[in-house]
Amino acid sequence: MGRLGAGLASLALCLGGFGLVPPASATPVVGTVISDDDEPTITITSVGGSTLAEGDDLRVDVTVANPGSETLSISSLSLFGNSSPLSSRTTLMTFMEGGGGALTPLHTETELEDIAPGGTVAFDLTVAAEDLLWSGSYNSWGPRGLEAEAILADDTRLADRSIAVVEPNIDLTPMPAAAAIPLTQTPEELAGNTLSVEDFAEPRAEPTEEPTESAEPTAEASGTAVEPTATPTDEAEAGAESDRFTQTVGLLAMPGVSLFVDPAIDSLEDPAEAIDGSDGSEMLTTPLYDADTAALVHGGHSQILEDVMADASDVALLPAGADGATIDALRDAGVEAALLSDEDIPQAGFSYATPSARTTVVTDSAEMPALAIDSAVSSALAGRLSDGSKLSTLDSQQVVLGLSALTYRERPNDPRAMVLSLDRAGLSQYGASVDDPEDAEQIAGSLETLMGASWVEPTSVSDLLELEDPETDREALAATNVSSGEITSAQVDELTGFQASVATYANLAEDPDAVLDPTKSAARSALATGLRGDGAARDRIIGGINNLANQLAGSLSVEPTSTINVISENTELPLHVSSELPFSSGVVIRVDSHDFRLVSKGDVAVSLPGDGTTDVSVPVEARGSGNVQVEVQILDPAGNVIGPSQDAQIRVRADWENVGTAVIAIGLVGILAFGIVRSLRRGKKHGPVDPTASAQAQRNRRRAVWRHGK
Repeated sequence: MGRLGAGLASLALCLGGFGLVPPASATPVVGTVISDDDEPTITITSVGGSTLAEGDDLRVDVTVANPGSETLSISSLSLFGNSSPLSSRTTLMTFMEGGGGALTPLHTETELEDIAPGGTVAFDLTVAAEDLLWSGSYNSWGPRGLEAEAILADDTRLADRSIAVVEPNIDLTPMPAAAAIPLTQTPEELAGNTLSVEDFAEPRAEPTEEPTESAEPTAEASGTAVEPTATPTDEAEAGAESDRFTQTVGLLAMPGVSLFVDPAIDSLEDPAEAIDGSDGSEMLTTPLYDADTAALVHGGHSQILEDVMADASDVALLPAGADGATIDALRDAGVEAALLSDEDIPQAGFSYATPSARTTVVTDSAEMPALAIDSAVSSALAGRLSDGSKLSTLDSQQVVLGLSALTYRERPNDPRAMVLSLDRAGLSQYGASVDDPEDAEQIAGSLETLMGASWVEPTSVSDLLELEDPETDREALAATNVSSGEITSAQVDELTGFQASVATYANLAEDPDAVLDPTKSAARSALATGLRGDGAARDRIIGGINNLANQLAGSLSVEPTSTINVISENTELPLHVSSELPFSSGVVIRVDSHDFRLVSKGDVAVSLPGDGTTDVSVPVEARGSGNVQVEVQILDPAGNVIGPSQDAQIRVRADWENVGTAVIAIGLVGILAFGIVRSLRRGKKHGPVDPTASAQAQRNRRRAVWRHGK
């Protein structure tokens, strides 16, 4: 990255005669600090190869840009370098941040072409090996600072710095190194995981004409809920997401890289296929949606923690600010080892050498094997110095390589393990993540350079954990540490409540999971660790689930009705039930009457089509006369009220039927009696009967019977 400074050319050249340039405190060259877009810049764009072998020429490419409106004249262009290796990691970082240091002139050119307004000129500065005299011996190999300087015609000084690393020409026992890279969704991608009732719309069902009079809705009548319909925009976004993750895996599938992949990234078909575990690479999984396990522990949400850890690896990659409470809870959830920042467990006391990454985390209740992430090298990998200034792609690569060489040189007889990492998408502990393919490509280049160095042995995280713990004395891990931006316990409780509300209505569908699963995924995405850095994105996710719950909550109702007349002891109340749910639902209609004159004969189960109104008949029994008010309720199959109740006015006149029957019966009897009397009056008339003759006839009949029997 370009470094811009200002100073006096005469002072620079005077000191240059002694083989030195002024210290950076006098001529700062930190970052590309440009206050005006018209200011000229100088940038080192290449230092030849990533390492320089003894006996090779040093080739440095420099670009001078003139964005102004006037021609730029350059009086001289010089290259300076350290005559000996930088002595420590601190001196390297200080040099790149603009600190002082003895620089020897290596090459100067004075006959230079002018640069037209808006133009850019590239210069190739080459230093012959015989003039360079840089050795790859035991004491001389390693990183050296470079500075390119341009003195303009008006005595303005432009300067940029970078690092060249001299390759060792001796046999070394390489140090094991690993890069733990999280592959997670960005806050923007997570915030896109919102839902509305339209996502669950299904083909319009025909209204139910004859509801089933039972307490359980039939499966055939309850409809079929469908998966949310994908729009072309959704498909395009999913395709872009798939491309990003697929590209990143392809770029980072190299020796020494352990990918920690969010299992919720279903667009990534099988990242394990791109990982060859035999070469020091591997694929591990984070908790679902890379959930903020520390926040769940701090809020006491153990059940949710268990849920999100179901598909996670037994090695946890923790963000900055880890604490003992989280370590203990993760161990109970099945985690066997953890990676955490060296800033959370710094080396106790002073030591010239960087400690091994392999360590053990001790909590109040137990111990856990761990790896301490080298935060300084990780920041350089992310393209940032410890003071926050940005590094160019070249400088990031060379600083990472130089820091690793200096780490080795601190104790060459004790090659200690080193671990690098990057931020989750959305966080900024180290300064970058791999959420952009361009960033991922740059980071992959730096990692490939590092893992290809002769003093580095690419190793997976799992293999580093198998190393023996050197028992470095480190400070104790904090018992509890609530980090800024963690999702709060109240927010988690809100999510749980909203999910329960959605579930009340989702369970009415034939396929509840078609609604429950996307809702649960959206709720879990709000737990993502990366949202520590974007609370607004988290609020959008939570608000989306809340809106969905509210939309569903007012979707079922009984329509108001005019007064219903009941004149029979056994009849049915005609009701109209409206559903604005996007899917068919099975519900139960209940009529509650607190008046003995009208009694419901039972609940009625009915299937309601999505977004429609259904006629429902509820059987009742009338036991008297009078005006009665009943309450109509909508229940789920389990008997829980799921919609607002509706009062209905009933005019009961059941005794009218009895009176009418009696009147009709009396009328029929009267008609029958009248007919009998009339028939008798119209019948045949006979003359009077002689009593003497009748008695003689009876005696004659008796004699005839007697004789016959004799």
